[in-house]
Parts: sequence; structure tokens; C-alpha cells
Amino acid sequence: MSHAPNHPEPTASAGWAAYLASSWTWCIGMFLPVLLVRDFGLWGWVAFAVPNVIGAAAMGWTVRSASHAEALSGAHRGAALAFSWVTRLYQFFFLAWLTSVVVEAARFRSPGLPAATVVIGCVGVFLLAAVGLTGFDRIRRLHAASVGAWVISASLLAFALLRGAAEAPSWWFTFSRPGVSGLDLAAVAPVCALGFLLCPYLDLTFYRAARGARSSRAAFTLGFVVLFLPMIAASAAYSRSAHMAPLVPALLAAPLLAVAAHVLVQLGFTAAAHQRAAGPFLGAIKPWYPGVFGLSSAALGVALGLAAARAGEDPVVGVMPLHELLYRMILGMYAVVFPAYVLVCMVPTWRKPQTPSRASLIAAGAAAALAAPPLWIGFIQGREPFLLLVPLPILAAYAYARFMRPRLGPPDPAGPGTTSPSP
Repeated sequence: MSHAPNHPEPTASAGWAAYLASSWTWCIGMFLPVLLVRDFGLWGWVAFAVPNVIGAAAMGWTVRSASHAEALSGAHRGAALAFSWVTRLYQFFFLAWLTSVVVEAARFRSPGLPAATVVIGCVGVFLLAAVGLTGFDRIRRLHAASVGAWVISASLLAFALLRGAAEAPSWWFTFSRPGVSGLDLAAVAPVCALGFLLCPYLDLTFYRAARGARSSRAAFTLGFVVLFLPMIAASAAYSRSAHMAPLVPALLAAPLLAVAAHVLVQLGFTAAAHQRAAGPFLGAIKPWYPGVFGLSSAALGVALGLAAARAGEDPVVGVMPLHELLYRMILGMYAVVFPAYVLVCMVPTWRKPQTPSRASLIAAGAAAALAAPPLWIGFIQGREPFLLLVPLPILAAYAYARFMRPRLGPPDPAGPGTTSPSP
């Protein structure tokens, strides 16, 4: 169910650029580089960063107009809402795990310090960013909150790096994990490209900016090339310090505490941005849907994060610590499930967006299911060459949808006319 959109007067692109940069700085951009740099050195960060920046910025150029953005987000609102729900869950999972690690670090330094004090501090920083965004309906205030979040994070990262969170660059271009080869890195790169080039087209915060910016090309280019890129460059810089063993003593140092504060601010901003962007879609169906959406994603995410923290650093299933296993498993949604939907269900009807047929949904689901086993073997079990198989079923399903579209069934009559609520 949807209602007729309201087209507000487009606003300045610079404010939307700050909004985009902060809404896209997830626990992916702040922690995946830590894992990739650990295994592949700076080349791992390059494989992550290049498609990330290009894919996000490209949306401002490929979505032709505010009405096109309206049609896309309306026709694919179910998948976009699922994307936002998983994204919120991901942020809350990481929040709960990180808060637990900070509590352990505080206890390590001051055994008598009540854990509640540290938890209140961590959650307080998170809520400061979240409430600051959620409470702002007016675009000017939204932009002010976006700029504020970016400036706070940039200041924290600058402090961390100046205080020594980054090490000398001698290790940057070396493979850090024993036995890793260039073939392993070459296998990781296509999966990164698949996810980062396609996932932006399910992000409701991106559609909100595309509808509201005076020039979406300027907003997306400035947001990702100028404002977002330094954020993930800082992730590469602090990655090696984050692997000081064990992690708890490492967090005692002021630089990594500043990094943790930056992470909490951005987690709060991202979670709130997706709640705000999804709210009008959900509220148009039932008034209480936004509350269920927000509470369910937060509750499950926190439960998973606390379970991961309780499990500690011991490997599970003989593979890796539970927090890293869960982190990688959720990340797999952005590597196969969402890209499969975009490529199979969105791209074939890009010019005239329409709700996907049941056959196209089945094709996308089958492609994701076939891509999941090689993703598990390569990304979880550490046998990276298997990742080369991940894109194959998704590309095959796209070819089916693109060139044999008559077999996918008639389009949904509501598709081309489906609209989305305005920001």
C-alpha cells in the first residue's frame, strides 16, 4: 500500500552529501577493512574501497531524476525495507559486541569500575547520534545533524591517527595472513565489486537524498568521493592497531578509544537514518509498523552481539571467534542476497520500474542460494579461490531475466505507477 507522493522543493546538495557520507559509514566500512588488511595488507583495502566509493557515487548519476527515484523505491519497497531492517540489525549487533569489548577494557584498567557506567557511556554516545537525527523532520536540521556527525567522527579519527593509531606503512602492501596469495585477493575482489556496486540501489537513505537534492550528481559525488573516502581511508590506517593482541588491552590506549567513539557515533546515525527512511513506507501500511520494524531489528541485533561477546575470542566450529563469524554471515546478505535481487529484479526494468514478478523473485532467490555455498567456503572457511564461483549463478540469473523476460510472467499492474512516500 502506498500514497501519492509530495514533491518538496529540492534543497542544497552539500547537506545531502554529508547525510549520505554518514548514513553509508556502517560497521562494514569501519570494520571490514580491519579484517581485509589483516589478511591482505593494503591491497585488501583497495579491493574494498574502490567499488565501494564508485558504486555509491554512481547512484547519483544512474538514477535520472527525483521521479525515477520515486518509482524505483516504490516498485521495490519490499526489498528496500528488508535491506534497511538487516542494516539496522547489523549496526545493533556491532554496537552490543563493541560495548562489551569496551566494558572488558574498562574492567581491565579499573577492576572496581561498574560495568553499567561504561555501558551507559557507550550507549549514550550511540543514542546522541541516533536521537539527534531521528528527531529532526525539517531538512535544515537534518543537514545540520549530518554535518555534525561527520565533523565529530572526522575529529575523533584525526585525534586517533595523530596519537599513533596508524603504524608505519611498511606493512601496507604485504599479505599478513600466512599462506595468502595474489589469487586469494583476486578472488575476493569480484565479490566486493558485486556487493558494493549493486547494494546502493536498495538503500532507502540514498533514495531519500536522490529525491531531495537539487543535484543528485553533485550530492553523491561530493558525499562519497570527498567526505566518505577519508572515513574508510582512516579505517585502513587504524586497522593494524586494532589487531594488537589481545584486543582488550589495545582498547586501553586513547587512540583506539577515540576510534570506538567514532564507531558508536556512526552506528547511531546509520541506524536512525534507516529508521527514518523506512518509516513513511511502513506507516502508510499500518501506523504501528515502524515501531515493530525498529524494535525487532534492534532486539535481535543486540541479542546476537551479546551472545558473540559472551563467547569470547575462542574459535567456534574451529574457524573463528563467534563475533567474526556472525559479522561475516550477516555481511553475506550484502554479497549475494541483495545483489541478486538488484541484478535480476531491478536492472531488467530499470527505465520503467515495476514490481518484480514471482518468477523473477524465484530466479533471484535460486541464484543467491547457489552462490551461498562457495561464499561460505571462501569467506568463512578461508579458501578464497572458491569466491570466484559466487558471481556465476547471479550473472546467469540476470541473463535469464534480461534476455528471456517474457517467461517471467506479466508485470504487476501496480508496478510502474507505484510511488513512495516523500522524505
